[in-house]
Formats: sequence, structure tokens, C-alpha cells
Amino acid sequence: MSSAAISVQGIRFAYDKNEIYNDFSLDIPENSIFFIMGINGCGKTTLLKNICSFLRVDSGSIEIQGKNQFAYDSKALARIIAYVPQMIRLNSDFTVKDYLVLGRTPYKDFCAAMDAGDYAIVEKYTKKLGLTGLLEKEFNTLSGGQKQIVAICRAMVQETPIIIMDEPMSALDLGRQADFLTLIMNLKSAGKTVVLTSHNPNHALALGNHCDVCFIHKKKIIGVGPCGNVLSQNNIRAIFGEKVIFDEGAKSVRFHITP
Repeated sequence: MSSAAISVQGIRFAYDKNEIYNDFSLDIPENSIFFIMGINGCGKTTLLKNICSFLRVDSGSIEIQGKNQFAYDSKALARIIAYVPQMIRLNSDFTVKDYLVLGRTPYKDFCAAMDAGDYAIVEKYTKKLGLTGLLEKEFNTLSGGQKQIVAICRAMVQETPIIIMDEPMSALDLGRQADFLTLIMNLKSAGKTVVLTSHNPNHALALGNHCDVCFIHKKKIIGVGPCGNVLSQNNIRAIFGEKVIFDEGAKSVRFHITP
């Protein structure tokens, strides 16, 4: 059994009087692909922001690699966790290269310039993801899918043991989704822990028991563990409703719509 890269222990969090969860606990194993799933508004994004220390929990605690998250200063935490938000907006005319090299900031002294080594790391990962042709383009001129892939590339440039991504496939076409799933399998093989949210159980089903799944529903975890144990007809219908069917033979989820 892998040790926990992230341990969430009895946390409570609310926006004013809107409680998102209470007494919520979860361990995310090291060197794993860990999907967090549930309907809109169940707290998936909030949980990621709690883990990354963007939002402080009201009670309970979160440990990162065995230490309380607040034992790290922001730069130290950024050398452990890279975060990819669902939406990226830049109020600047940064090129893709400018944006990517910012992933090296946690390793630089205050006001230190990026050097040849930093740009070599950018080049390494842009080649790996086939993004070299975008380097001189302005980030804000890219399509939604291109921005998402570039943001994922920046997380790789950050070279952290944990990568956390919020709906990283939401703007990707089917081919890019397949490429992304291959990518996170390779990241796991390289020893990384990848935590991501998704609305689509088929993403986890494509990886089978190479990934773990956590289902959040009505402020509680209703299933957590290897994909094959958690993605059941009962769990899927409890969360997504009767018109969503788990086809066990095809290992996929589909709609059942009566015209």
C-alpha cells in the first residue's frame, strides 16, 4: 500500500453559511492517478483549493507529504504541488514561452532572471507535448483547448512530485483527451502523483484500475478506491441519475434517453 501524498483529516469548509463539507477525510496515495468526481457544486474545485492552501479550511487539517500544509511557505509548497486551474485568464500580452517559464519561479530567488537552464526545461516539455509551434504566440490568442494544454505543460515545467488539475479535459477534443490520459499514465510511471477532477466517469474507466476514484455526493464521500471498485451502476445512478447507465461489458458510461 502506498503512503499518502495528501491526507485530508476531518475538514470542514463553508462559504459564509453555505457549508460545502463537514468532517471530511481522504487519503490520496503517492504515485497514483486520483480522480475526484461528482456533480456541479459538490465541492470538487473547493477541495483542490483547500489542498493547495488557496482556501483555508474552517477546521480539521491537511497534510502534504506527511507535514501540515501550513508548515510550508508558499514557495516551498510550489516546489511540491503544481496547480492547473480550469480557467486561465492573463491580463497581459505574455507569449506562451513567457507563461511557461513562470513555472520555474519557485526555484528562483526574488527578482532573479530566468536563465538558459530554465528555458531548456521549457523546451524539453514543449517538445514532449508538441507545443513548440506555439511558443511565440500570445497566450490570450489561443483556443480554450490550447490554453488548457499549455497550462498542463507549465505544471510539468514546474517539476513537482504532485500535480493537481481542475477539469483538465473540459476544453479538449476527443483526440487530445486520449493524449492527456496517456500523458498522466506516463507521469504516474515517472513517480508523480496526479490529482484531477472530472465530470466524465469514462475518463477513469479508460484507465481502469491504474487509477483511483473518489465520488463526492451530498457533502460526503460515497466511494473511494480503485476505479473498478468505485465506478458501479449504483454509485453512478446515485450521483448522475437514472438516465446515466454503466455498461459493464463496454466498461463505459452512456446516456439512456427515450425519444
